[in-house]
Amino acid sequence: KEYPKPVTTHFDTCKGRTKDMLVDGKGWELVSEGHGFTEGPVASADGTVYFSDIPNSKIHVVAPDGKVSVFLEDTNKTNGLAFGPDGRLYGCRAGSGEIVSWDVKTKEEKIHAKGIKANDLVVTNDGVIYATEPPTKSVWIIRPGQDKVLGSDQFSGVNGIEAVPDQGRFDVTDPGGRFVWSAMRQPDGSLANVEPYHHLHLPPGDTDNRSRADGTAMTKDGWLLVATSMGVQVCDQPGRVNLIIPMPVGARF
Repeated sequence: KEYPKPVTTHFDTCKGRTKDMLVDGKGWELVSEGHGFTEGPVASADGTVYFSDIPNSKIHVVAPDGKVSVFLEDTNKTNGLAFGPDGRLYGCRAGSGEIVSWDVKTKEEKIHAKGIKANDLVVTNDGVIYATEPPTKSVWIIRPGQDKVLGSDQFSGVNGIEAVPDQGRFDVTDPGGRFVWSAMRQPDGSLANVEPYHHLHLPPGDTDNRSRADGTAMTKDGWLLVATSMGVQVCDQPGRVNLIIPMPVGARF
């Protein structure tokens, strides 16, 4: 209709979640480039974003005004990042098999656990760390001042981990399957009822049934964002995908 005018969408009458979650006419914007392999983006309370460059052993910081700088060097291939209730930046130090944290102002470092090949982590409001370990398909629990204990090894695979807003459940991605797994947090902090939960979409013609789900983020009202081979899949709390945001051209999640 009306060729050769460009094809347009009826954004104002959209029945889906697109107009609730996206800004009409806005696409992906390049924040930083020239890195080896980026991972673990996480935002602080003031909107400052930190992300790791694993092969170059650096953590970069993106200020609210968009300026990018190096926060830490020689991080021993730190991977996933998370902020704790104490305001410290926590990281999975892949090179040495440690869980560490830093004071973002002084860069003073603290080691919380050793002997864990962690990929990603989340820190709950009471300071308990939950970290994924892909080689063992496990989630480990590190309570303040205590050694790590196994949370569960009943996942089909693990990578990213996120807590729902009330922190009563964790969502854990499995790159080798098509589900995001769920684990209920018990009053003592242990995990129970581990099961496949969010049902992700796969690319057309996919034959290996792998979502390649990796990193995650959780909105304040409980929407789970999952980076997959199809793009960012936005899931509601009952486990359904409501929106898929295609990745930028040439990008790989």
